[in-house]
Amino acid sequence: MILLGLPLKMDHDLHIAMAIFQPEKEIQYYCKRYLHEDEVPFFQPKKNASIIQFQQKTIKLAVCYEISVDEHLEDLNSEKPDLFIASVAKHKKGMKIAENRLQYISKNYKIPVLLVNNTGLADGMNCCGNSFAFNSSAKKIAQLNTEESLLIINLE
Repeated sequence: MILLGLPLKMDHDLHIAMAIFQPEKEIQYYCKRYLHEDEVPFFQPKKNASIIQFQQKTIKLAVCYEISVDEHLEDLNSEKPDLFIASVAKHKKGMKIAENRLQYISKNYKIPVLLVNNTGLADGMNCCGNSFAFNSSAKKIAQLNTEESLLIINLE
């Protein structure tokens, strides 16, 4: 499975989206449901499912600001995902806040989490990479550095 962040025009509205590529399936899209205030002038939220299935696993998706929105997490107890994946664009200070939040999510909902961060410039900000994963016990099991890298984790 490959997840790719992109702007997406649907029904005359522009959305912050994640394209979901899976073998032998049509491309799916998750559009951000909760926008940060600086995104509102340019994008529209879309109330679509934030859950996908991959190899008999249920995955909850979040894009950047959504990790801080309690409403986005409300369904975690009923959805019981096998994995929580968040895609973000964060600088060093923002990554520390995101790491604390994802560790909280992992610990309180007892699910593994994966956070993928951008490297290089995005919207005039230097994103610091440092993507990471926590297991379902909220223990960090992997972390990348600031360079472009590939993170492979085993959730079994």
